[in-house]
Amino acid sequence: MAVILIIAHAPLASAMRSMVGHVIPDAQDAVLAFDIEASQDVEVVRRRLQAQVTALPDVDLLVLTDVYGATPCNLAAALCGQPRVKVLAGLNLSMLWRAVAHRSAPIAELERIALDGARQGIIRLGNTSPQNQTLPLTPDDQGHDNHSQ
Repeated sequence: MAVILIIAHAPLASAMRSMVGHVIPDAQDAVLAFDIEASQDVEVVRRRLQAQVTALPDVDLLVLTDVYGATPCNLAAALCGQPRVKVLAGLNLSMLWRAVAHRSAPIAELERIALDGARQGIIRLGNTSPQNQTLPLTPDDQGHDNHSQ
């Protein structure tokens, strides 16, 4: 079973981990949060992050980070070369919940599932047509005008 490590600007990592506990309480132990404060020295943070990852048991590790190119992402990218580690940037709740729900999948499959969750969680609102769903027709939906005269 994979461990999911969230590396993000503070307090986002902890907040996202807390959301896991809200929706899937029994999975919260499989999610670790690593918040990065703006005032922290990057080298100190890098060493602390590496120590946390090294202390993990020999498990698959899915690392989710917030914004591509930002400090948390750059620190997460340094983990990419390690075996059994996958790193994704662009964290959102749909990605996280999907990854947590499927954390027993092999790491390559878990990475794909998390990416799909991220993409499918982004929907433009205001569109009146159904989104990825089949709605049953009601009498009002069958082209009848219900205007009183």
